[in-house]
Amino acid sequence: MKTHRRTARIAAMLLAVCTVLMTMPGAAALAAAPAGIAGNGTGGVYIDVNVDPYTYYAQMPTWGQYAYTREGCAWYATSRAAELTGQRISQIYSGVNWYNSQYSRYGFSRGSQIREKSLACYSGHVSVVEKIEGDRVLVSEGGMAGYSGAENGYTVLRWRDISEMGSVSSSQPDTLLGYVYLTAADTEAPSISNIRVTDVTRDGYTVSCTVTDHTGVAWVQFPTYYPGESEAVWLTGSVYGNEASVRVSADREGWYITQIYAGDAAGNIGRSEGAEEIWIDRTGSVITNIRVENVTSEGYTIGCDIIEDGASAPAGVYFVTWTERNGQDDLDPDWTRYGAEAVQTGDHTYHAQFQVDRGEYDGEYGLYNTLIYVCDTAGNWSAAGVSGIWVREDNGLPFWDIMSSDWYYDAVQYVYDRGIMTGMDENTFAPDSAVARAQLALMLHRMEGTPETENENLFPDVSEGDWYAEAVQWASEAGIVTGYSNGRFGPADSVTREQLAAMLYRYAGYLGLDTSVSAPYDQYLDAAGVQDFAKEAMGWAVGTGIISGKYDQTILDPQGNATRAECATMIRRFLEGAA
Repeated sequence: MKTHRRTARIAAMLLAVCTVLMTMPGAAALAAAPAGIAGNGTGGVYIDVNVDPYTYYAQMPTWGQYAYTREGCAWYATSRAAELTGQRISQIYSGVNWYNSQYSRYGFSRGSQIREKSLACYSGHVSVVEKIEGDRVLVSEGGMAGYSGAENGYTVLRWRDISEMGSVSSSQPDTLLGYVYLTAADTEAPSISNIRVTDVTRDGYTVSCTVTDHTGVAWVQFPTYYPGESEAVWLTGSVYGNEASVRVSADREGWYITQIYAGDAAGNIGRSEGAEEIWIDRTGSVITNIRVENVTSEGYTIGCDIIEDGASAPAGVYFVTWTERNGQDDLDPDWTRYGAEAVQTGDHTYHAQFQVDRGEYDGEYGLYNTLIYVCDTAGNWSAAGVSGIWVREDNGLPFWDIMSSDWYYDAVQYVYDRGIMTGMDENTFAPDSAVARAQLALMLHRMEGTPETENENLFPDVSEGDWYAEAVQWASEAGIVTGYSNGRFGPADSVTREQLAAMLYRYAGYLGLDTSVSAPYDQYLDAAGVQDFAKEAMGWAVGTGIISGKYDQTILDPQGNATRAECATMIRRFLEGAA
């Protein structure tokens, strides 16, 4: 009768508070509570300890205030586990006991993924996952502050966000160990499907797959055999939900073999059927049969054939082009400008061509260079090219580096037409190169009509068979050039601007021309730099207009090397003035 009176008293109390409870937020949640749990109290849940299986655990020893009493989390979770599974569990277990050892004693399994009808095991707490709806979880639990003081099995039934399940509450941040699934032990291995191999390059490839397991995937590994190796390298994959992937890095060409293994928390291991075999191509394309055609004053066409090894195909062909004038100032860092289509001509052969238009290179004439780059689909690069393609201006000169727009063009035309100066080679004048002493002696000798000499050579560094020997001998005998104090001539030494003025001054005297004309040059900032031997000649050269200042007439640059363009200009002024 005592038990009856207590049950009746509790039932009456339940009836009284249900009216209040159903008007509170969360009433619908409590109304939908699982069988065996009834709502009672301010957010509380009442468990009738006189109903099996709770009567069994009511006789268990009561240890501690919160865990093992009828209001505690362990007492309630163990009772609820018995109710859900129909098993008599011999002791009351904490969350740590359940997760670390006791789950297997009763044929249960454990894992990291949340599931309905499982125990959420914490370092200092244990609760029951009753229901999952979307991203929220219905949890029942004992031993919660504010509810555990009631007698005879009061507990809490509450909705929580899945993201909050890592701890009991903000005020009770116990660590989540994992979940004990109140079902038979897991013996099913993870399933691996939908295997994909993507992004294959010379540097590696990516293997992806779908992995499923009803208790959750614990790990995925991708053992890979590298070319020439008998032992696999076990690569750990990244797992996102049911998808796993790994990037295999390649350091050599050949066949790579990758398998897939996946394990769950219960220790079951699944593997992929067969293996993925991937060929890594690290050999670049062969560029051959380069042809330059249709060369005109406006540009040219350049083409090539490309041979692939069969594992890859051309992904990009670029005809990178620049001119010899002004360095590489017209080289565009955006290579799409130089791109061309690779047209397949055979099983593994392709052809590509590109039109070079002078107008896209600052309108420059002269020598053009084109380097051909091929990138294949594996990321391998190859290069080959042609230099010295002459896009020639029809200006009467055979030199690629002399344009009709150059300030020295008329002077070069003048000395070239008269045979005084020629190119450094058949097609190069080199206007910015310094004039050597032997070259200047040869120019003066030609200006004089290349007279013969009879005396032997006067300088030890000028041999009889040298191309400039007779010119140096004549210029020395005429007093136009002199040697150094050591007796040597220095044929390869550069001629300075003041030396050039002095040699033309002496040549004018040799010709009997009037050299009395002179003009002051102290208006130039570096006038004091003119050496004594050249002062008279410099005054004559300035007075006759043979030499002029540089940089807006601010300096004479007497010690600077005379360029071939400057030499041509001064010779022309000299000869036109003499005439």
